[in-house]
Amino acid sequence: MDSRRMVQYFKENYPNKYDTKDTAEGYKELLLAKLNIHDRKFMTMLKKAISFEPITDIEKFITENVCDIEDDIDITAMQENIIYYKQQEDMAQSFEKRLDKLEGICRDYSELEKKRALRKIQQFLIDYGTYMDYTDKLEKAESDLISYNDFINEYNQKLCDVKNHIEALKAEHGRLSTEKEKYLSDNNWEWLHSEQKSLKSEIEKHERDLERFILSMKAHSVKWIQNLEKCASAAVSDDILSDLQAVISCLKRTEKFEDNDFEKLSVDYFNKIRELYLTLRNALDPVFTVLKAELENLKVQSDELNKQINELKKGIKQYPPKAERLKKYIHDGLSEKYNRDVPVSFLADLIEVTDEEWHNAVEGYLNTQRMNIIVPPEYFMDAYYIYKNARKAENIHEYAIVDLQRVYESSRASKENSLAKKVKSNDKYVQAYTDYLLGNVVCCYDESRLRDFKTSVTRDSMLYHNFAVKPLNSNAYDNPYIGRNSIEKQIRAKERTLNEINVAISEKKSERGKIEPVFLEEWFLTESYISSAVPAAFSDYADKNKSILKLKEVEDKLSKINLFWVTEMDEKIKAKDSEIKAEEENCKKIDRDIWEYESKRDNTKSNIIPELKDNVQKSKIDIDDRYSEDYCKQTGIVRYEKELSECKAHIRVAEKFASPIKQTATKIKDLEDQLMEKRSDYNKDERTSFKVADVSNNDEYEKSYLEIKDYELPKYREQIKSAKDEAMEQFKSDFLFKLRCNILSAEEKNQ
Repeated sequence: MDSRRMVQYFKENYPNKYDTKDTAEGYKELLLAKLNIHDRKFMTMLKKAISFEPITDIEKFITENVCDIEDDIDITAMQENIIYYKQQEDMAQSFEKRLDKLEGICRDYSELEKKRALRKIQQFLIDYGTYMDYTDKLEKAESDLISYNDFINEYNQKLCDVKNHIEALKAEHGRLSTEKEKYLSDNNWEWLHSEQKSLKSEIEKHERDLERFILSMKAHSVKWIQNLEKCASAAVSDDILSDLQAVISCLKRTEKFEDNDFEKLSVDYFNKIRELYLTLRNALDPVFTVLKAELENLKVQSDELNKQINELKKGIKQYPPKAERLKKYIHDGLSEKYNRDVPVSFLADLIEVTDEEWHNAVEGYLNTQRMNIIVPPEYFMDAYYIYKNARKAENIHEYAIVDLQRVYESSRASKENSLAKKVKSNDKYVQAYTDYLLGNVVCCYDESRLRDFKTSVTRDSMLYHNFAVKPLNSNAYDNPYIGRNSIEKQIRAKERTLNEINVAISEKKSERGKIEPVFLEEWFLTESYISSAVPAAFSDYADKNKSILKLKEVEDKLSKINLFWVTEMDEKIKAKDSEIKAEEENCKKIDRDIWEYESKRDNTKSNIIPELKDNVQKSKIDIDDRYSEDYCKQTGIVRYEKELSECKAHIRVAEKFASPIKQTATKIKDLEDQLMEKRSDYNKDERTSFKVADVSNNDEYEKSYLEIKDYELPKYREQIKSAKDEAMEQFKSDFLFKLRCNILSAEEKNQ
C-alpha cells in the first residue's frame, strides 16, 4: 500500500493511537514537538546533514585532500544548496520526459487529422460524383420520356395504315377464292379430287399390308430353310430326309414370293406346306426324344465322374456306397460301445501289390472281396452283431467281415508261384488272410501251361478254375483300390472315361442342335395364320387392283378440267395470302414496338424518374449535412473539377476513390489505436485521468503539452540555474573562507 492509503488506514482504524498529518509541514512540527526542539532551523540543518551522492562526506574530503588538520568546518549551507539544485534538475528531467511523450501524442493526433481530412475529401468526391451522376441520369430519363411518347404516336399511325391495307387484301383474296370455287363446283372438281385422294390412300394401305405380308413370308421362309437344311445334315433316316426336302422345296417357293404370285398361288398352297411340316415334325419327334434322353444320361455320368475325380484328388477313394455305409455303421457301433475310436478298414487299404505286372490280376480276382471289412480280431463278434442289424436296416449283404483270428490260426503256406506272393501287408493277420485267398492261385507266365494247375491266372487277367477259363471282370481292375497309387490310377482311368463321355456329349449336342429348332422355334404357318392372315393378303391384292381401276377413271375426268386456269387462280390466291401474312407480321412487329416503347415510357415515368429524383434529393441532403458551403466551394468542388477533367465522367470519379477511401479508413483506425495506446501509457506513467478513448479531440493532452513547454519546464530550468549559482557562490564564500581561516590557524600553531 502507498503512503496515502496507509495514512487513511491509520485514521480509520487507530484514530487515537497514532498521529497523522496531511502535509510535510505538519509532520515537521509534530517531530520537533516530540524531540522537544523549538528552533525550526533544525529541519534545514538535518536536511543538509544527509550525504550527497557525488561527495558523500565533504568534511572528510576537505580534511583529507585539502587540509591535514581536523578542525570543524561548517558546510551545512553549501550542502543544502547542492541538494536543492539536484532536486530541481531531477524535476526538470521528469518534465522533459513528459514533454517528449506529449509531443509524440500530439504528433500522432496531427497525422490522424491529416488522414481524416484526406478521407473527408475522398468521401466528398464520391458523394458529389454520385450526386452529379444521378443528376445526369435524371436529365437523360426526362429526355427519353419525351422521345418515347413521340415514337408511340408515330407507330400508332403506322399500325392504323397497315390494318387498313390488310382489310383491302382480304377483300381481294375473298373475291378470287369465290371465283375459283364457283368454277370447280360447276365441274364437280371437289368430289373428284376427294375421291382421287381417298383411292390413293386405299391403294397405299393395301400396298403397305401386302409388303408386310410378303416381307414376313420371305423372312420366315429363309429362316426355316436354314433350320431344315441344318436338320438334314443330322443323322436321320431316308424317310425323314425325304420329308425334309419336300418342306424345303415349298419354302424356297415362298422365299421368292412377289405380288404376281397372288395370281399364281392360293391359300391351299400354304395349307399344303403346313401339312408337310407336321408330318416331318411327327417323324422327328422320336429321334429328338432319344437324343434328349441320351444327352441327359451322359450329363449325369459326366457330373458323377467329375464328383468322383474331385473326391479322389482330395485323397478319398470312391468305394461303393453300400460298402462305405457298412464300414461307417460298424465303426460307429464299435466306437459307441467301447467309447473310443476302433479302427475299421477295407482289405484293399491294408495291402500292396509288389509286382505291378500282376496288379490287374489281383484286383480282378479279389473283386468285391477288396471291400471286405477288417476289424481287430478281438472285435469280430461285436462287428458280427452290428452287421447282423445292418443287414436289414441298411439292406447290405454283398460284403463280409473277416475273422482274422481264425484265419491266422488256420493259416497255411501259400504255393511258391501263387498270386499271394505278389501281395504284401504290414499286418500279420491281413497277410494271413491274403495268403488264404490267393495262396492257391498260380501265376501262369506260360499260357500253354494254364491247364496244369487247378486254379491259375495269366498276366492279362484270364482265370482258369474248376476246369473252365474266363476273363476276370474288367470293371474290377479298371477301378483299382489296392495300393498307395490306386487313387492316381483311378483318377487317370476316370479322366479317360470322362473325356470319352464329353466327346459323346459334344456329338449329341451337335446332333440335337441340328434338330431342336424344329421343336423349340414356333412354326410360322399356323392354322390360325393360314385362316386369317393369308386370305387377308389375297383379299388386299384383289382390292388394290380394283382401286387402281377406279383411280384411273377419276384421273381421266380430272384431266378434262382446265387446270391451267385453276393453277393461275391458286397462284393469285397464294400471292394474296403471302401479302396478308406479311402485313399481319408487320402489324405484330409494330404492336411489339409500341408495347416496348409504352413499357419503357411507363417504367421511366413510374420508376426510373421518381427513383432518380429521390436519389438526387438524398445525395444533395447528404452533401449539405456532411460538408459546409465554404468547404464545398473552396475545397471540394475545386478538387472535383480537376478529377472530372481526368476521368471524363461523374460516376468514374466516384468509382476512382471507392478503394482508396477504404485504405484511408484502415490507416485512420491504425492511427487511432496507436494514439489510444500512447495515451493509455501516458496516463499510467504520469498517473493522470485524461480521456483515452475520445479520439475526436486532443485538448487535454495539448493543454498539458503547452503548460509544460511554455511554463513548467522554463520555470524549473530557471530555478536550476539559480540553485546552481547559489551553490557555487556558497562554495566560494564559505569553503574558501574556512580554508583561509584554517591555514592561518595552522600557521599560528606552528609559530
